[in-house]
Amino acid sequence: RTDALHSVTFTTDKNGNKLNPPVSMLLAGVSNEVVPQAVVWSKEGQSGEWTKTVVATVATKNLEKSYVRLIFDHVDKVTGVHAVFAGTTESSLYRGVYDPAVPGKILWDKAPELTGSKRMMASAELNGDQYVTVNAAGTPNDLDGGLFKRIDGNNPKWDFIYEWETASGRIALRGLTAVKNYATNKSFLLGANETGVIEKIDPSNNYKVTEEFDFKKYFESKFGRLDGRVSLAA
Repeated sequence: RTDALHSVTFTTDKNGNKLNPPVSMLLAGVSNEVVPQAVVWSKEGQSGEWTKTVVATVATKNLEKSYVRLIFDHVDKVTGVHAVFAGTTESSLYRGVYDPAVPGKILWDKAPELTGSKRMMASAELNGDQYVTVNAAGTPNDLDGGLFKRIDGNNPKWDFIYEWETASGRIALRGLTAVKNYATNKSFLLGANETGVIEKIDPSNNYKVTEEFDFKKYFESKFGRLDGRVSLAA
């Protein structure tokens, strides 16, 4: 299946040199049942052909742990390099850059920038800062999962922000979304916790987390009891 689909218009090559004109590509993360590889297919322009790029060879033949389900792009505020990122279900986040000399024109770093214990789930960019959510194992502040912020530069790193409350057996914060309030200049993040609530995360207030909307309770009031131990929202 196709688990991630992302369009990107590269403004620089792998070295940060400006591309004139910029290069538009469509990237697809797919489940791969043949070999233990994390794969992204790339296509340039409307008439280009699909080319397989191997993000990483994973140490398992378990399909659930060997595919890419998250793709996003980000321009490093320090280096100026426009890169794409692929998050795997084995909890590794790889960086790729535009390189016309390699098949598929995406050159992937050999080592991941971020690792955890569960899936890479969602991403959002707010005020030039890149965020990503990694499924948590349910132990607060053990740094294996939660919300992370990228610190750009020649030696980038990902800072741990917080880990959310978990529901039994489900540990994701899905649908991470950046919200910009142009009237007040107050910006924040929204995420759908699998306990059944939308959480608001405020970077301007030390990442204070508040409940924005209890969608599970709301739909139970409309439809009656919801089956299952969790409620998912994208």
